Amino acid sequence: MLAATRIRTDWLALLVGIALAACAAVGWRIDGGVEVPAAEVTILTAPSQDLAVVEGSDVIVTRALRPTTSEEGLERRLTVRNATGAALAVGFRAETTTTDLDGALRVRVLADEHSVFEGTLAELRTGTSESFQLPSHATASISVRAWIPVTAAERAWKARGDQVRIEFLTTPTP
Repeated sequence: MLAATRIRTDWLALLVGIALAACAAVGWRIDGGVEVPAAEVTILTAPSQDLAVVEGSDVIVTRALRPTTSEEGLERRLTVRNATGAALAVGFRAETTTTDLDGALRVRVLADEHSVFEGTLAELRTGTSESFQLPSHATASISVRAWIPVTAAERAWKARGDQVRIEFLTTPTP
């Protein structure tokens, strides 16, 4: 009788152990499975001696990006005012903490809805060849949009991260 009770107790303990192991395996599962994390991108702006930068609703914009259209990418909006007594030609350059996303990340810069730059992050790191004119004490709305195109290399962007700091390149104009 004691042996039969012991066998039933052993089987019961084994079944409880299997059930606990199954619960632990399901409960400790990582959401998303084995999918590699998206690229974490932050856009911020550098201060300028010639421009007064009026931040939009967010001072720093961060988002996890995967291949998508430009409209679904990360956008940073702000307003700049020419704080000098002369008209300025205003261009842009990006400064980054790494070069991990240079080829995968596309960036578009608009000034008052007119395109000043569209290309890769690597191209923006060298500075824009285009600029826009900003008369003395005038303002302009700036939009910086970043996205990873659907055509990006499969693993060139995964589990990467970068801070993209937009710098203003100003030159007095006659």
